[in-house]
Amino acid sequence: KLEIEEYIATIFSSDNAFHESKTLGKNCRSAEFKNLKGGTTKYMVTISAMVGNAKMKGVTIKTFLPPFPPQKLLCSSTEITQDTKCAKAKVTWTPPKDKFEKYSLRITQLGTKQ
Repeated sequence: KLEIEEYIATIFSSDNAFHESKTLGKNCRSAEFKNLKGGTTKYMVTISAMVGNAKMKGVTIKTFLPPFPPQKLLCSSTEITQDTKCAKAKVTWTPPKDKFEKYSLRITQLGTKQ
């Protein structure tokens, strides 16, 4: 009877800038990889089983990570102008990591139930 002794989880980027492998126990069902780029880099992830000294073919998926969102979103305190009786707010944020083409800012007025 052949028994899986461990798993090998491997990830590498399509531009070959990132490559990492992890050896996992036979009962392990997850692996975490850090310092990846979101949005524009394709990654190939392969999970292979080790039986004795033999590495099985494994299964591979190709995936993209979601783009990094803007960070540190802040809304300054509001004030009401006397002439228009409208409130003002200043919204600021830091740009996301890596490349991006545009921002989309959505402002929604929340209703109240009476």
